[in-house]
Amino acid sequence: MTLARRLSLTTIATTISMAAIAIAAMIGLNGMSRDITSATDGLDQMGRDINIAMEEYEKLRRVYDIGLHAVRARTLLDSFGEPSVIVQELERTRSKLAVYLEDTGGADDDAVLTVLKDLQTSVAAGVREEYVQLVDQQFNQVITRIAELAKDTSNDIKAAQKSANAASIRIAQARQSADERRRTTIAIVASLAAGIILIAVAVNIWQYASVINPLKRLRRGVTKIAAGEFTDRVDATGDREFADLAGDFNQMAEHLDTLYRSLEDKVREKSRELVRSERLASVGFLAAGVAHEINNPLGIMSGYAELSLRKIDKARQSKADISDELEKSLNIICEEAFRCKSIIEKLLTLTRGGGDEVRSDVDVGQVAADVAEMVKGLPYYRQRTLDLNVAGNQNGALVIHGNETEIKQVLLNLTVNALEAVPPGDGHVDVKVQPQGDNVVITVRDNGKGMSPQTLEHVFEPFYTEKRGTSGDGSRHGTGLGLAITHAIVEQHEGRITAASAGINKGSLFTIVLPREVA
Repeated sequence: MTLARRLSLTTIATTISMAAIAIAAMIGLNGMSRDITSATDGLDQMGRDINIAMEEYEKLRRVYDIGLHAVRARTLLDSFGEPSVIVQELERTRSKLAVYLEDTGGADDDAVLTVLKDLQTSVAAGVREEYVQLVDQQFNQVITRIAELAKDTSNDIKAAQKSANAASIRIAQARQSADERRRTTIAIVASLAAGIILIAVAVNIWQYASVINPLKRLRRGVTKIAAGEFTDRVDATGDREFADLAGDFNQMAEHLDTLYRSLEDKVREKSRELVRSERLASVGFLAAGVAHEINNPLGIMSGYAELSLRKIDKARQSKADISDELEKSLNIICEEAFRCKSIIEKLLTLTRGGGDEVRSDVDVGQVAADVAEMVKGLPYYRQRTLDLNVAGNQNGALVIHGNETEIKQVLLNLTVNALEAVPPGDGHVDVKVQPQGDNVVITVRDNGKGMSPQTLEHVFEPFYTEKRGTSGDGSRHGTGLGLAITHAIVEQHEGRITAASAGINKGSLFTIVLPREVA
């Protein structure tokens, strides 16, 4: 069965159950309404019977009153009592009987009234023989009629009481039926509701399990796929929708697994190609680095060699003693030659990816002075001004723990770059070394070509070069490795280097911060 069909059947069953409860309640309420109507009719009938009985009781009381006066008159007549009293009693009997007959519609009792009138006349006239005869012959008719009226009234009262009792019984029966129907309705509705609730809870639990469990399986499968486990599969069980979804998911996982394996093969092949490319790039980087880093020492060596040759020629002509100057030039040439050797060893070590460097206490101020002295002696830079300012060099304030050759290489790169960036004549480079807290700060400022924002973003990237001092004929292009190697050396000394420029033709500023104590 599909999930959609099961949900539809559940909805239909719920609707039918609610309709059954509503129908049972309506049937019970309709029966209770009939019982209440019957009880109401019984109450109305009982009220009418009670009213009838009360009216008949009133009639009976009046009949008894009339009979009382008639009995008194008969007693007085039999004992020949006071005529006036007898007349008064006869008058009361006649008048009350007349009113009673008029109220009850007894028009056929005129003979009884006539007897009472004649008897009253005879007693008032004092003719004893006449009223004795009337008493003997006709007064008993009056007493008999009054007795009949009393009997009829009593019968009417009994009939009304009987009807009232019947109405009371009907009311009791209707009330009992209503109570029984109410209890039955409550029991039926409560049973239906309880059964429907239990069935609904069971159906909901079943549906929850049939929906949530497949979703959990799919979620676990998606989690494993997200983690890269493409070999896992989801059980295609449950409703048809979930089974189809699980099948589609397994098919997707299989496609992903195939694609992943294919990509792994391609990545493995590309990795081998990349390793070969990296090796070739390393060889090229090493060659370019060697060419760039040795270029500065070779320039110094060639400059001092040319200077020495010119001095030798002049000395031959003037026969002057130049041994001291030649010794100084040869020392510088030897020193730069050894620095070339150290640079090659360093680049080879970096290319091999290992090796420990020898570090010691380095006086940055003295290194800066040595670099300035070497650069000032080069003919190419004699038309530029180089100022060195070493401040606060007391008690080892400018001493760091590092590699002197590398620090010298950093200062030489920055100084040579700055001198190449400034124009001959008014070109000016200012190198400053000063302590700052626990650090030594080196700044190299020039008034040369400056740098654009784009150049500042890439200035420390390898092989990126916009040689600021390049001539129009393109004769002094750089390799783009000097500042990259400078940046790497500064970071190896746990320092930092930054570049700043106000724009093109507004000069540049390089700032190096080196900690005095490096673990």
